[in-house]
Amino acid sequence: MPITRSYLLSAIEPGDIFFAVADDGSPKVMLAYRVDENSIFARLVTSQTKVEFGRDGKSKAVDGDYNCEITSAAPLAVHEYNVVRGLDRKMRLFHSLEHIRLTEDEKKLLLEIEAFYKARPLPSE
Repeated sequence: MPITRSYLLSAIEPGDIFFAVADDGSPKVMLAYRVDENSIFARLVTSQTKVEFGRDGKSKAVDGDYNCEITSAAPLAVHEYNVVRGLDRKMRLFHSLEHIRLTEDEKKLLLEIEAFYKARPLPSE
């Protein structure tokens, strides 16, 4: 039995990291912080912008003037997952610019993560 797009989207849980693309083509590394039967509530790791996605993977509400769609939910390796979680925490709790200086691991991850997710897209259905 093949794994479907709807199955993978329904499997997203709080703490999962996934990839979305905005309608202007810009990449979005997202962290799910809450889910229910109909929605995935996530925030953009780098800016903390909040987005509500339907379980179809399309944005329903964005704290900004754009729409986006989930294009990959491939799991990251443990090290990369921890780097993203650390970056999310850093951006969420920062209180001065000196505290958000990127580490070498964060820089490397941000340069490579889009290619990782684009190589592992959700099935078309």
